[in-house]
Amino acid sequence: MEAVSRRQHSTAVDTAAAEMFAASVAGAVLFSVTSVLTFVSFGVLGHQTVRIWCDMEAAVLAANDASSIKRLAYIARRVRFLQELVTRKIVVLLNIDGKQNPADALTKHIEPKATFRDYMARLYNATASLFRFSHTTSMAHPAESSD
Repeated sequence: MEAVSRRQHSTAVDTAAAEMFAASVAGAVLFSVTSVLTFVSFGVLGHQTVRIWCDMEAAVLAANDASSIKRLAYIARRVRFLQELVTRKIVVLLNIDGKQNPADALTKHIEPKATFRDYMARLYNATASLFRFSHTTSMAHPAESSD
């Protein structure tokens, strides 16, 4: 989501904390983007729930259930923020198998090249599907229209 890579301020205690940190940052960015999109489009766009795919089941459970936070007390504020975004239907955290997660192509060393190509194809297909839309009306080119 972000175009920069930066070092975290602290080292995560476990992988669940690292995933929750990343998911909460993604949620904050998505909240800003959808708010701007709603403002710029005069309220027409930006109301759909945005899916965040996560390959850590503990992070998905914590985001969707308040009782799952007991073991994640040290990042409780980030988890509560993410839970609020889920409750307000701004984002939804969904679980994805680690071998199917296209984000791994950008964050991990992947061998062989065929596996990397598979990841990138999945990422391209997911991105391309966001920009597909159906034409409900035919828009003819002005030069082609007859008066």
